[in-house]
Amino acid sequence: LIDHLAARGAPIRLRLKLASTSEPATAWTVEGEIKGTEHPDQIIQVGGHLDSWDPGTGSIDDGAGMAIAVAAAKIAGAQNPPKRTIRVALFGAEEMDFARPAFAKAHAADNIVVIGESDIGSDRAWEVQLPAGSANTPEMLDYAAAVAPIGVVVGRDPSRGSGDDTADLVKAGVPAFAVHQDASRYFDWHHSSEDTLDKVDPAQLNQAVATWASFLYVAANSDIDFRALMAATAPPKPAP
Repeated sequence: LIDHLAARGAPIRLRLKLASTSEPATAWTVEGEIKGTEHPDQIIQVGGHLDSWDPGTGSIDDGAGMAIAVAAAKIAGAQNPPKRTIRVALFGAEEMDFARPAFAKAHAADNIVVIGESDIGSDRAWEVQLPAGSANTPEMLDYAAAVAPIGVVVGRDPSRGSGDDTADLVKAGVPAFAVHQDASRYFDWHHSSEDTLDKVDPAQLNQAVATWASFLYVAANSDIDFRALMAATAPPKPAP
């Protein structure tokens, strides 16, 4: 921008306001939810993160992730309110690793049925990993059939997590699902000045939204117990 202004020949004056700090500062996580009609205390949790690195605009890291989470929740609850609550969190400080412990502490007592975070750009989804023991349930077989026509498969291996901001809750036992998207372009641009809106392909973004929305719809309108299924498939603990 400064180059363009200089090319016009007019004098340029800059005023810089620097707010950088080495001290802890407050960042906010924004949450919204569609309340469940039958099991409002059972929460399907999704999200993306608000903060981004300063050189670019954060369009793919993680504006696209937030858009996917919000749009998927809206679509899943558009026609009829879901049986379970769908909650969306827009995490405030993922890049600094501050949101994760604070969010886990704030929601440690919540009955989160399953959790996922969208943080791998805006391109098409190709695989979903589900919590252990759930892939062959009727509900998740229905989900697999729903996303197969758009080129998404359910992976053989269970999910081990789903995003940095969810990691502490996953360690505490919350089941996670992970949507894998095409990241072949992602690391060319993320955390750089090239992370701008023109990198978002609307058709690919819509396909990713459909992948997430289908999962939210099935999970939020079923009685599937991901925690029990995980426990049933967990290896026995060694004797003391």
